[in-house]
Amino acid sequence: EGTYPLPEAQLDRFLLRTRLGYLPPEGEAVMLRQRLDRAGQEPALRAVMDATGLTELRESLNKVHVSDDVLGYVVRLLTATRENPKVAVGASPRGGIAVTDLARGQAAADGRDYVTPEDVKAAAVPALAHRLVLRPELWVRRITGEDIVTGILAEVPTPLTRPPAPQEHTP
Repeated sequence: EGTYPLPEAQLDRFLLRTRLGYLPPEGEAVMLRQRLDRAGQEPALRAVMDATGLTELRESLNKVHVSDDVLGYVVRLLTATRENPKVAVGASPRGGIAVTDLARGQAAADGRDYVTPEDVKAAAVPALAHRLVLRPELWVRRITGEDIVTGILAEVPTPLTRPPAPQEHTP
């Protein structure tokens, strides 16, 4: 009968969940045309990075600074999921790690070496929504984890932070 929902302990092991949805009709037509024009040819793939580059990239994310204010914001978001009356089981500490890791990645992708509250907001729904176990009566009302996290983001005050002061490098 298809797939079954994962137990909460297994859901907590996925860094994030994303939804792709359908292409708009024009995009779907382009995709189908490209597939038909390929006519059995295997798509050409090329490596964008070697193993060393990937290791260096991962290590560089560990250097992206997370201030105490931003870290406190992450903790307040986690706490809000646990205290929300619509949630049976809130986000675990692993959810906080996921939000922080994704926010660091967002900061790096934006060319910064520090995380902002906006990075945390961008990471919160993909990192937390699938971890929440909602009260059963909410399924009938079609309330989702995404709805809960979005509401929490609107309720929890965003800290006012400044970029960290540049560090002086000694030779």
